[in-house]
Amino acid sequence: MPTPWFDRCRPPCGFWRTPVQALIRGWGAVPGTRAMLATVVGALVMIALGVWQLDRFTWTNALIARIHARIATPTVPLPARLGDPQALEYRHVTVTGTFLHDHELYLVARSRFGNDGLEVVTPLVRADGGGVVLVNRGWIPKERRAPGSRRAGLPEGTVTIEGVAELPPRHPWFRAGNLFLAENRPDLNQWLYIDPPAMAAAAAIAPGTPLAAVIIDAGPDYNPGGLPVGGQTVIDPPNDHLLYAVIWFGLAVIIIFVYVVAYRQLGPRNR
Repeated sequence: MPTPWFDRCRPPCGFWRTPVQALIRGWGAVPGTRAMLATVVGALVMIALGVWQLDRFTWTNALIARIHARIATPTVPLPARLGDPQALEYRHVTVTGTFLHDHELYLVARSRFGNDGLEVVTPLVRADGGGVVLVNRGWIPKERRAPGSRRAGLPEGTVTIEGVAELPPRHPWFRAGNLFLAENRPDLNQWLYIDPPAMAAAAAIAPGTPLAAVIIDAGPDYNPGGLPVGGQTVIDPPNDHLLYAVIWFGLAVIIIFVYVVAYRQLGPRNR
């Protein structure tokens, strides 16, 4: 049997000779039909994943376009009663009321420019009788969690807030009991994701009080003392799905290439 090509290989191919050599010799220990079936199945799975990533790429682009289109529309007052909350998603809105600073809630594991911190969610009792709306006032360093350490940024009395309306997470990943998602910890006031009913209960909002079906991300207007830092709405979610698709398609090509080379190099007796 002739010397396999990977044993004759010299630089510059030498740097990838070892992993390919291991794969090809692994195929040699498997009957040809099984190796071929494994290659076909593996390639089909990787191609399917690549197609799925292309679909995600298209979906994310459409989402970004929708966000930008809605962000660009004129600011409107938040209705006292929301007939269709989805119609307000990513719209600029205003709402007037009084903050309940003694019932702040904290979204944990939020970074800004590489600095670890929190986002402060504060219930706002609406002046129009519309109950309560949760307002994400913005980011703070984790060492400034105590409201007393940023008292200048706690406005008293009636205030008017301008921000972006967002819907709570609707994806099944964000549901209590999901084995792959860490739970919110209301007992520690640590929240990984927005959960309006649970947050309202933790903030001691009286049962039966109307709770807005949207959350307001406060705008970037400066707060006295500099904290919280508003304007945390993500209007350009990351969209690396095209790169992921290329990787999956590339892996499919690689395993087919390895099988073909192994088939040609190992000889009939090893197939």
